[in-house]
Amino acid sequence: MDNNILVITQWGFKEGLIQSYTLPYLKMINKYNKNKIYLITEEREKINKSKINIINKELSQYNTEIKQYKYYSKNVIKYFITIIRIIELYIFIKSNRIKIVHSFCTIPGSIAYILSKFTNTKLIIDSYEPHSEYMIDAKVWQRNSIISNIIKYFEKKQIIKSTAIIATNENVIKDYIIDLKNSNYYIKPACVNTEIFRYKEKESKLLKDKFNLNNKIIGVYAGKLGDFYLEDELFEIVKICENKWKNFHLLLLSNYDKEKLDKKIIKYKINHNSITLLNIPFNLMPNYLSMANFAFSLYKPSYSKKYCTPIKNGEYWAVGLPIIIPKDISIDSNIIDKNEIGYVLEKLNHLEYTKSINYIDNLLKSNNKLELMKKITDIAIEYRSYSIAEEIYKSIYS
Repeated sequence: MDNNILVITQWGFKEGLIQSYTLPYLKMINKYNKNKIYLITEEREKINKSKINIINKELSQYNTEIKQYKYYSKNVIKYFITIIRIIELYIFIKSNRIKIVHSFCTIPGSIAYILSKFTNTKLIIDSYEPHSEYMIDAKVWQRNSIISNIIKYFEKKQIIKSTAIIATNENVIKDYIIDLKNSNYYIKPACVNTEIFRYKEKESKLLKDKFNLNNKIIGVYAGKLGDFYLEDELFEIVKICENKWKNFHLLLLSNYDKEKLDKKIIKYKINHNSITLLNIPFNLMPNYLSMANFAFSLYKPSYSKKYCTPIKNGEYWAVGLPIIIPKDISIDSNIIDKNEIGYVLEKLNHLEYTKSINYIDNLLKSNNKLELMKKITDIAIEYRSYSIAEEIYKSIYS
């Protein structure tokens, strides 16, 4: 009997959250369920139909086929298109003998819930977290607004309806899932392929030569700035780093706007030569992270951040990097503090930033580099290894 799977996401195929956070898991699912997997993506770029065949040829290795939709950001159009899309997917489920609807995250999970309910298919919610709380904390939505109440409603319904629910960390289980009496739950953080994300000495040396960064103390920040992430705070810390280490350099691996960066450099009186801004492909990330001595993970602190699962922290750990992070970010802040593999910012102020840099300085000086890296990479294996996800998908799909 066919047990074909419809996987619903809200990301474009080229985005990191598909490449590093979805496709590896689909490969695992395919190991235990040999039926067809249909992957739904939302593309922010123009859909190139000629490339779909190339993508599907690649995905066919693990019995997966992509179905791309255009992403819409405008509310009225988005809601209308969503209704049309649900009808299309209802027909698609019936036509392709799909028995399982598997969603990554709770926004597409709302669509998955509706489809599962009306097609009588199993519902699996992956990477469950209270997205409504994120949006309220970010002041994108007002508490008790129509949209926040709708999403909260569907977040609860997803828990109750799910055949299996995979949460981002133990805080989600404690505060949401047990409360709604769904006992079939799992905890899966943002796992990392520790065979790919590891310290790469040869590549690090070549890149340091290329960018003239030998004999530098290098801090790395990877990802977006602003919105859910601190922005000005990073540059204030960079200035403190410059004052502490005359040979400090920030490696900013981001699509951050160059003109905006120039303004921040002037505002905080940072040397232009102290920052290298690069927007690199995901597959090169381990090489560039290997250049660094430590990393910044600057999520904006808020109540809802204890439910998240930062992908970047696992990647930093896998390469062996100590991290500077605000308190109460997922369970990661506690892991860093307990294991003394970085500094947890208790407050966002100049004194704490200075303490963090002094701590990192002492950590780097008082530890053998290879021993410190080993300690941190062991943390990555314990808390972020793919084996964690592998066991979960084996349990659900075997």
